[in-house]
Amino acid sequence: MISSEVLERELPDVASDDLVPLNVVVDAVIHDIYSRLAELGETLPSLHESARAAQIFQFSLYARRQVVKLLALVRWSKESEVVAKCMVSLSSFCW
Repeated sequence: MISSEVLERELPDVASDDLVPLNVVVDAVIHDIYSRLAELGETLPSLHESARAAQIFQFSLYARRQVVKLLALVRWSKESEVVAKCMVSLSSFCW
C-alpha cells in the first residue's frame, strides 16, 4: 500500500490562489442553479407552450449536469484521504 506521504509528493504543485474550498464550490453551484431557476420562472409565462417545455427541458439538463459534476467531486473528495485534506482546484475540474 502506498503511504500518504508518497501520494502527497505526487500531487502537482498548485498555487494556493487557485484553490477553492469544497463548500464554496457547492454554494456556487447551488446559487447558480437557483438563480437560473428563478430567471426561468420569470420568463416562462410569456412563452408559448412548446417553447416553455423546451426551456424547462434545457434547464433540467443543465441543472442535472451541474449536480452530477458536483456529486462526482464530493464522492471523489470523500473517498480520498489526500483529497479530503486538500482544497479543490476549480481550474482542474469543471466550468
